[in-house]
Amino acid sequence: ITWYINGKIVASGRGVTTYSFTVGPMGSSDAIRALVSTSSGITKDVSKIIRPAQIHLTWIADSYTPAWYRGAGLPLPGSEIRIIALPDFRIGNVQINPAELIYDWRWDDNQVGTNSGTGKNIYSFKFSDMEDTSYKISVRIKDAGERIVQEEKIYVQAYRMRPLFYEIDDSAGLKTWRAATNPAVPGGGEISLQFEPFYVSIADFRKIKFQWTVNGVKLDNINSRNRTLRLIADPGNSGNQSVKVDFENPKNLLRQGSATMNVKIN
Repeated sequence: ITWYINGKIVASGRGVTTYSFTVGPMGSSDAIRALVSTSSGITKDVSKIIRPAQIHLTWIADSYTPAWYRGAGLPLPGSEIRIIALPDFRIGNVQINPAELIYDWRWDDNQVGTNSGTGKNIYSFKFSDMEDTSYKISVRIKDAGERIVQEEKIYVQAYRMRPLFYEIDDSAGLKTWRAATNPAVPGGGEISLQFEPFYVSIADFRKIKFQWTVNGVKLDNINSRNRTLRLIADPGNSGNQSVKVDFENPKNLLRQGSATMNVKIN
C-alpha cells in the first residue's frame, strides 16, 4: 500500500492500511491517494479530497433570568431549547453560505427528519418533565455536491430551578451583586426582599403566582404576581423570622416549588 499526499509519497509498505496527517488551514485542500497492489498483480487506486471545516454548536434555553444577569438561562425539565449550528465551510477563499448547506439532525442517534434539510441550522425540542435528563444532539452537515461533509455533537442536560432572594436597598436599589442569605435587621428596622426564580421557563414565568409566608402565616397578596416582600421587625424583638415563598403555574401543576430563608432580628 502506497500513500500519496498532494502527489508525494508519504508512506509505503505491506499492511500500511492507515496514515495520519495534519490538514491545512480553513479553505485549503489536500489530495489523498492510496495505491494498493497485490503479489498477483491486482491494483486498486482510491483518492479523495480533504477540506477542513468547522461546526460550532450553541444552545439557547427558553428560561427566565433577570435582566441584569449576565449568564445564560439553563434548561429545566419541560423547557424548550434550541440547538444552533454555525458552520464554517470554505473552498479556497470562498465561504459556502450556511443557508445553502444540508443539515441532518439526530437526537440520541435517532434521525429527526422534520428538522433536517437545506438551511435548517436550528433544531428545537422540549426536555422531558423528569429531572436530571440529558440528551446527545448531533448534526451532519454537507454541501450539495458533498465536497465537504462534517459532523459535530453536543450534550445538553436539564438543571434544577435555582430560587434566590435579593435585598432591596432604598438608596442603591436591588443588590444584584450578591444574593441574600439569612440577612440581619435590627429590631424596629425593616428589610425588603425580591425573589428570583432562576431558569423557570419563560412561558411558566408569565403565569406563575407567588404566595409569601412569614413564620407560618400566609400573607394576603393583593397581587399574586408580586415577588417582593417588605418585612418590618417589631422594636425590642430578636430571633429568626422564617420567610417562605411558594410558587406555581395554575395551568401546569408540575411547575411549582418553594424557597425559604431566615431573617435574623438583632
